[in-house]
Amino acid sequence: MHQREFERRLGPERLRRFRETTDPAESNRIRWSADYASFNVARPHVDRMLAQGFSVNLECNRAIGTEMDASSEAYFANLETLRVHVLIIQGRDDPRPLAACDSLETRLSTSSRVVLDGTGHFPWVDRPNQFVAAVSKWLRQF
Repeated sequence: MHQREFERRLGPERLRRFRETTDPAESNRIRWSADYASFNVARPHVDRMLAQGFSVNLECNRAIGTEMDASSEAYFANLETLRVHVLIIQGRDDPRPLAACDSLETRLSTSSRVVLDGTGHFPWVDRPNQFVAAVSKWLRQF
């Protein structure tokens, strides 16, 4: 599901460039840009990450995915024992489906969930004022 949304967001031209490039920086630029609400919002943040030498660790991503596939039930079962307040914040325009956090919210008995409009995978970057307002509102409960 995430892969289809990633490809849809890139569109045919960016997807072609992503698949054809052999330049790791260009690959990361294209990959990361899909995580933001828009390519215009993404540009300065992605440029900064590249300038600072950030890269994607595909081996680590694969290992985490494999581990989660193999032990997701045990992982979620342990979450049920957590007794601290948790705030889950998601961007409505995140290429990862909103439903990806359904099990997390269900299993965390003390969780609250906020979905911010106009934000991608990094809501604190896309809409910092909305993000701060959501966190502040949640913190005022305690």
